[in-house]
Amino acid sequence: MSDRKFDIGLLVLGYCRADLFERAARSLEHLGLGESTPRYGVIDGARTLSGPLFDDCLAVQQRAKKLLDEGVLTSLTIRNCNLGTMNNVYTSVSEILSLHEFVFVLEDDLEILQIADCAVELLLPYLNERVSAFGIYCNKSFSDSLFFSQRFSSQAWGTSREAWAGFNPVHIMSLELSEAQRIELRKNVGGDFISSFRAFQSGDLDSWAIPWNIYNFLQNRVMLYTPNS
Repeated sequence: MSDRKFDIGLLVLGYCRADLFERAARSLEHLGLGESTPRYGVIDGARTLSGPLFDDCLAVQQRAKKLLDEGVLTSLTIRNCNLGTMNNVYTSVSEILSLHEFVFVLEDDLEILQIADCAVELLLPYLNERVSAFGIYCNKSFSDSLFFSQRFSSQAWGTSREAWAGFNPVHIMSLELSEAQRIELRKNVGGDFISSFRAFQSGDLDSWAIPWNIYNFLQNRVMLYTPNS
């Protein structure tokens, strides 16, 4: 494990799954970035004021406070109200990037394994005007080496302040793609993104990842992936 040589904040997002949130938060140490690397926890507010979902969200908040007391997290934000997926992730990432040049984001449905040691340290230097993000999770990459893709993952990923600066999901919501752009999007990002983007624009899909993909597609950017995870 080495002390970090770059300005990065680690962000773990939680909502209503206490055990998974704790496992995700504790697994950040497997990135090998050193104890001095800030680790931020953000818990979105519950959508209800009572009932099972409210109780589950409260349990995550209590677990997160325990992790903060233990030093697993160095900072904790608990939202007073429910921001929803898009607004909470966008706000949280923006907050971290107002403090640090880079961010690594982990949601509570994944945890980092020991094989990821030094992965972030190795991938960060690749970020530039063309490569705006990296991911350390992939499913059947069919590659034996690092590879680039125009499809941006929302799982165990990182980006820079510079790459994130021009992104605003609300602005993306009002965009109209040309027929040529839709064809290129279907070819290079995935056919499912046409219907997903339409659902996002109509308000039927609460997502930050769909507009983030569209934004990077329009900027002709790519994401860097590891061959294994």
